[in-house]
This record gives sequence, structure tokens and C-alpha cells, in this order.
Amino acid sequence: WAPRNNIERMSIAEAFALFSRHRFQLVSKTIKEFDEILAYSQHPFVKFQRARIFQDIIKQNGTKPEYLNIITKSYEEAIWSMTYDYTYMLQTKSYAATLWFYALFLMNTFDDHSTGVQYLEKAYEWHVEYKIDKETQNKIANDLKSTYWALYKKTKNNAYKAERDRVILL
Repeated sequence: WAPRNNIERMSIAEAFALFSRHRFQLVSKTIKEFDEILAYSQHPFVKFQRARIFQDIIKQNGTKPEYLNIITKSYEEAIWSMTYDYTYMLQTKSYAATLWFYALFLMNTFDDHSTGVQYLEKAYEWHVEYKIDKETQNKIANDLKSTYWALYKKTKNNAYKAERDRVILL
């Protein structure tokens, strides 16, 4: 996640540690702790970690609109900050992972395959370009193929079938 300074390094460490602590504390305390971390650093990992933790909170406590808003906002802010502020991260696996996880969240939570497929396509293209992790590339490719198929079944648009057939598994 390549922090730029010690404050970001400490913020990342705090957000990472919060993942193991959040199950043993009230959600309001987790929200407060993230607010404190984000007051010091807007690093994309902190936002990514907030999304992941709130996805876990939903699994434990059930879905609440405020949690869904936190997750959506966190992923979008992480992607935005990597795209415009932390541009050096566009060449990292972290960028592709954020896109992938957000796509899965959109599709699994909101049944939003149309938006999810856009993020999956970017994550897949990243893996094709950088050729770093074949196993993850295949997982993303499978998710992308499944999404194209779901969109085809929903719309009967043959373009989705054609796109599905163009996705290559290694």
C-alpha cells in the first residue's frame, strides 16, 4: 500500500489492527476510531479497510443502510484517491484488488451487475497488463465471465456473450 510518510504508515497500522479488534467492540466505537484515523490520513488503505470491516460488521450484525453507505463511500473514496492523488498506486495489486472487491460488493449486495462489471473489467485488464498474479487473474476472470453471463441472461444482449467468450483463463 506504499505509505508516503510515517503518519500514513501509522494510520495504516491502526486501520489494520482495527480489523481484529472491531468484533469485540460496539460499532459506534469502530466508526469513531476510523474517524480519528482519517483525521490524520486519507490514505486509500484506511478507506479500503473501513469498507472491509463494515462488510464484516454486516455479516455479524445484519445490513443497515448507514453501513451500506459507509462501505460504498469507502470503496469509492479509496478508488478516487488512488486515481487522482495516489496515482503511483495504479500500478499495484492493491488497486486491482480494490476494484475487484468493490465490484463483488456491488453485485452481491445491490445486484448491480451493470456497475460491478465495469470495476471487474478494470481489475481484469490490470492483471492482463501487469501479469503478476495468475491465480487472482483467473478468479477475477471467472467473476467477470459469470457477470457477463448474468447480464446476458437479464438483457438477452449478445454483446455480453461475446465479451464473456473473450475473457481468457490462464
